[in-house]
Amino acid sequence: MRAPGTQRQPLGEVSPNTRSRVVGARDHGIKFAAIGRMEELVDSTCRTIYNNAPDQVSCITSKRNGAPSVLTVGDYRLIRRAIVINPKITAQQLFLSCAPHASKKTIYRYLKKSGIQKWRAKQRPLLTPEHAALRMAWALKYSGWPQVYATR
Repeated sequence: MRAPGTQRQPLGEVSPNTRSRVVGARDHGIKFAAIGRMEELVDSTCRTIYNNAPDQVSCITSKRNGAPSVLTVGDYRLIRRAIVINPKITAQQLFLSCAPHASKKTIYRYLKKSGIQKWRAKQRPLLTPEHAALRMAWALKYSGWPQVYATR
């Protein structure tokens, strides 16, 4: 408990050590009010920690999930189907045709999470007649070699 007139601490997570001490003290029969005074917590916080303890695998709080996804499973399926049908579809076209209720950034995030990102094919010069002749000469020179050497 804080003294009157002092600023309260900002809200935050109770440390795993404090959680363990609260649970251990309550298991030894100490009342929530006494535990709260020892740990400088409100007794309702101690009660909540103790009541939630059996559901936790460890005393470490799991990560928060954040806001629910705007895209549904059906939207994911629509986006995938549109990409399979037209692999060259732009994100703007996906946004308009599959999920106009979501933002473009949401579509981009889903595509990135799925491993579908923009990329460009590497531009390579065409094979010139002299390069083709050199390749053919090399192939004829090594045509009698065992197949083992060709696969290395």
